[in-house]
Amino acid sequence: MLGRLGRVARCLSVSVLVLSAGMVGTAHAQPTALASWQWSDQGLPGGASVVERVGTVSIANGSSAPERPYAFVRASDGNLWVNWWSGSAWSWTNQGAPPGGVAGGVGAVGVKDTPSSAARPYAFVRGGDGNLWANWWTGSSWSWSNQGAPAGGAADGIGVLTVKDTSNSSERPYAFVRGGDGNLWLNWWSGSSWAWSNQGTPSGGISLGVGVTKVRNNSASSERPYAFVRGGDGNLWINWWTGSSWSWSNQGAPGGGIAGGVGATGVRNSPSSADRPYAFVRGGDGNLWLNWWSGSSWAWSNEGAPGGGVAGGVGAVSVQDSPSAGHRPYAFVRGGDGNLWVRWWSGSSWAWANQGAAAGGVADGIGVTTVKNTSSASQRPYAFVKTHAGRLAVNWWG
Repeated sequence: MLGRLGRVARCLSVSVLVLSAGMVGTAHAQPTALASWQWSDQGLPGGASVVERVGTVSIANGSSAPERPYAFVRASDGNLWVNWWSGSAWSWTNQGAPPGGVAGGVGAVGVKDTPSSAARPYAFVRGGDGNLWANWWTGSSWSWSNQGAPAGGAADGIGVLTVKDTSNSSERPYAFVRGGDGNLWLNWWSGSSWAWSNQGTPSGGISLGVGVTKVRNNSASSERPYAFVRGGDGNLWINWWTGSSWSWSNQGAPGGGIAGGVGATGVRNSPSSADRPYAFVRGGDGNLWLNWWSGSSWAWSNEGAPGGGVAGGVGAVSVQDSPSAGHRPYAFVRGGDGNLWVRWWSGSSWAWANQGAAAGGVADGIGVTTVKNTSSASQRPYAFVKTHAGRLAVNWWG
């Protein structure tokens, strides 16, 4: 179905990052010798069920090491749990919780201290105390960090990403949240300390998060963060870094308005070209809509809908077939027919693909990521969902 994506069968054979936060056994080994879409039942986090997304990320132990997917969720026991691939099997690990428990997810990201170093996962959550908390891997153990809170506390998560000042710089995490005061707030690492920044608010305040991504003008330039939100006026708004200051931009809205967020991603026509931000939303007309930067102007594009319309978002990601290829956007949604659907760009046209459903159906989206077996391999998309039974399932390209 996916043209150039992974015609050669592959298996995951990767090194292990040892986790030290209450591992709960081993789930199942990943099937090998596949070159197609597959569903995998990831089971339950301990004796609990999956409540909501926190975030998904792929982690590599070095620049040439294979990537391994991690899916962080909030479980019904109030704890943060991670479902992760060790290199030979899937496991659930109980990360515990900050004081007051986990009230909501914000996002997950991998952080590299140098371009060649191992990535270290960070999962940001809203604590029951109203603060932002980070559960992060130091390189030898997991730790909880209290990031404090903006005015009025952290009300909702918007998303997490990393920013590099140059191609050789360390990655610095940025976590966007909606504060209890209605403003967008940013908790970011300067390189030496954490800080909170009040990003203000668009007209009518912020009613919904859509997603975050980053943009670079060329392969040697700095990365610039973009946070997409739905404003209280019903429009899509971007809070973005120009390179010298923060700015708000009103993107307008599709016909019927914006009913929900799907996700944001960056697209490159080639590895050396500029990034172009794409934000996918669920329209009030039941269609998937795309707000995208052509390189010279912004435009809205009606991507249509699968059977039964778009019922919910799962996430957006860009897929690179090889290190010398461009990036192709994929938007995963939950259809009104109960199936997972993907809207993807083949390189010359858009298409809808029916991914079917996991056992127990698709109840909610957890998130998407891409995985590479080697630094020269193609990226393979993974879409994690929650089933109606509260189990985690993944739809992945092997």
